[in-house]
Amino acid sequence: MHILIGHECGVAAVALKKPMEYYPKGGAIYFLYLMLNELQNRGQETCGFFSFNPNRTRTLDGFKTVGLVNDLFRVKNPEDRDRILFEYAGIRAEGHVRYATSGHSKGEKDWLDEAQPFYRRDGNPHKRFVLGWNGNIANYRELKCYLEERYGVVPETSVDTELLMYLITYNIEEFYNGNREPNFLDVLKRTQEKIDGGMSLVLMNGLGHIVAYRGVPGIMPLCYGENENLFAVASETSALARIGIKDYKFFKPGQLILYNDSLKSVQLGDPNNLRACFFQHLYFAKIVSVLDGLGVNEFREAIGDKMAEIEPLRGKLDDRYVLVPVPDTSIPAARRMASRLGIGYEEVLIKNPQAGRTFIEKDNMRKERMQIKFSYTPGKVEGRKIILVDDSIVRGNTAQMIVSEVRKAFDPEEIHLRSTCPPIVSPCFYGVDFPTFNELIAHGYNDKRVLEEELARRFEANSVSYMTIDGLLELFDSLGFSRDNLCTACITGNYPTDYGKIRLEELVSKL
Repeated sequence: MHILIGHECGVAAVALKKPMEYYPKGGAIYFLYLMLNELQNRGQETCGFFSFNPNRTRTLDGFKTVGLVNDLFRVKNPEDRDRILFEYAGIRAEGHVRYATSGHSKGEKDWLDEAQPFYRRDGNPHKRFVLGWNGNIANYRELKCYLEERYGVVPETSVDTELLMYLITYNIEEFYNGNREPNFLDVLKRTQEKIDGGMSLVLMNGLGHIVAYRGVPGIMPLCYGENENLFAVASETSALARIGIKDYKFFKPGQLILYNDSLKSVQLGDPNNLRACFFQHLYFAKIVSVLDGLGVNEFREAIGDKMAEIEPLRGKLDDRYVLVPVPDTSIPAARRMASRLGIGYEEVLIKNPQAGRTFIEKDNMRKERMQIKFSYTPGKVEGRKIILVDDSIVRGNTAQMIVSEVRKAFDPEEIHLRSTCPPIVSPCFYGVDFPTFNELIAHGYNDKRVLEEELARRFEANSVSYMTIDGLLELFDSLGFSRDNLCTACITGNYPTDYGKIRLEELVSKL
């Protein structure tokens, strides 16, 4: 069975509302650079951009690279940077950052082949487009068979974005019918009917029209906004705020937006059928972002309050205890938790920014990156009773390494590990990289207490404790984000789409 994984990425697009001479050098790609830097947290392996300029022979032009956004725009070399801003200056631009965790890349060429945006060439500018997306197609296998049988498609990569590109291409052909321009309402409506999974996409065609869509049931985030100078779409509000757009809105599930000097919004699915991935608030999103109306920092601080309420050592704590966050995403929760418990708080683990996010790496890369992920600040917590707070425990490799390294670095009297996420017991088929049962350290444990005791022994910790599912859902409810609007498949086994359920049944049958 072929299931693609790890399309937890960032997409962005921007359009100028005035002639380019009113803007900094590069026009749209100058602002796109700022936006992609704000989305770097969502992808650190490959990135790319395309711009639209009606005065160029190639109205759509751009490139991709392995590495970070600053590598893409050559910011360390002012001459190269200025050349890129001049050569690719445009009035529209689209970009993407990606974790290269799907497929089986073996070298830089493979990574570049899988990098986004994907470019669909065509002699007709109405049919030419670039495509970037965040998500995962749960019915990848069925869609691949459909495209092979009906159109003879033989994909060149194992990235689901390639299949999506072909599907959109053939739907454009179907609705073109000799008209000057395909109706993207019809095109995307037909496209989404064939797709099951998490999907937020941005498309820019050869005429500079921007099309953005958040699929049903809205698992992956997407927002948009505009001011007197710019219109923009992005995975997170932090990217919009970075270019001065403070009045933003969140795509509803099934909402399609078309922008060509003016904005048109249509609804292709039930706008109330929202099942947003809770893991975005907990882990992926930038702390300054707002997702579907709920601030990420607000959520993470509130989960610290909830963790303090359920802390097993509550009532037994003294001044020997000190709370230490595992950076970076757990810091707001840990700081609030320490305050509520009335114990010391020290940030003595320093994350190497080049280490990336190890739980969504391939096995060989994960082991290498864990070796360089943290540095340890001496002199503050030696010999004390340490409570380590992490955002989640997925495979357990990182947690076990951190406990071991903390013990070596600080010789603590005790080590207690806490996870702000409940036990992850089921695979994700919608875009987060834990796709099989055997990769999940919590799978197979029906009793949370037994799991915690087993992990404490395995990690050589004094205790391990997770946030509870009820506690997490109560927290969302209390913040005005109904639990009914969440996808919690990875912690509950309840999948919000048909093929999520089918994929689960297939894996269960193999146990």
